[in-house]
Amino acid sequence: MEAHQIVLAVAGVVALLFAVAIGFSARMMIAPGRAALWTDPRQAAGIDYQDVEFEALDGTRLEGWFLPARAAGRAATLIVLHGWPWNRLGTRQDSLLNDFPGGKRVELMPLVKAYHEAGYAQLLFDIRNFGQSEQRGVYTAGWLEHLDLLGALDYLQTRDDVDLDRIGAIGFSNGGNCIVFALAHTDRLKAGIAVQPTTVGDFFRNFNKAFGPVGRVMGWGTQIVYSLAGGPKLDSIQPVYALRGAASTPMLYVQSTGDVWGSVADVKAMMSATPVARGLFPETTHRFDGYLYMVEHPEVSLEFFAEHLHVPEVTRAAG
Repeated sequence: MEAHQIVLAVAGVVALLFAVAIGFSARMMIAPGRAALWTDPRQAAGIDYQDVEFEALDGTRLEGWFLPARAAGRAATLIVLHGWPWNRLGTRQDSLLNDFPGGKRVELMPLVKAYHEAGYAQLLFDIRNFGQSEQRGVYTAGWLEHLDLLGALDYLQTRDDVDLDRIGAIGFSNGGNCIVFALAHTDRLKAGIAVQPTTVGDFFRNFNKAFGPVGRVMGWGTQIVYSLAGGPKLDSIQPVYALRGAASTPMLYVQSTGDVWGSVADVKAMMSATPVARGLFPETTHRFDGYLYMVEHPEVSLEFFAEHLHVPEVTRAAG
């Protein structure tokens, strides 16, 4: 093989690798792979549940589980919102094609069990384009997905076993963004915890830094493909601006210090823009360790929700 043929062959391989990387990145934004449900609350934690289906504010069909409280009557209720590209159970990180590169396994059911033992009712559901919920449009990091949370709040209004004055929500990553984007549109949420919400444009730039100059090309290519599929400019999705006019829902923002894809500065900016907020910044070495911190330390969220949802002392003791 002559020298120019070798050069052309190498260039072709490099171009192919670029195309594959850009295609994978764009697919994660346009049509993320769906992880099948691998268990349910009864199998995993001995908790009875009901299969539920409801609509987001724009009519998107959403599927999930409602977990009644242990005691009869109207109960304080928590909405648990998963991350990207997870489902209502969390992420097993067992698929190279569907899971986020470099992530770790995050099982949400231990946290759900802790909430159940503390006396809460719970709503877990798959956000649009994930799990068993309807595919509609492209992923927008909470910009459109917050309509799912608002639909969940509407659904809870129809239940006679939910105390409508004591509804809280905890969201991981994309789920945290959903809460942030929803705050300006509802006062029915009485307390919220956003675990590592993120400004998506900054997130991708930080993630691509690991690839050096190649990463910038990947980001540029991903934006082009994403836009062709109907997605907005990533830098136009700004959670901090969505907080203008936010209701005075007490918020806890959680961001791990060792997260090189998200950032403490980004989350502190959101916290500063939120009328009633405080922050928690656990020291970790990985973004996913921030999620695991909240799962492994349920007392953090239990204390916050107990304070703001006015959970009776007898219920707090159960946790």
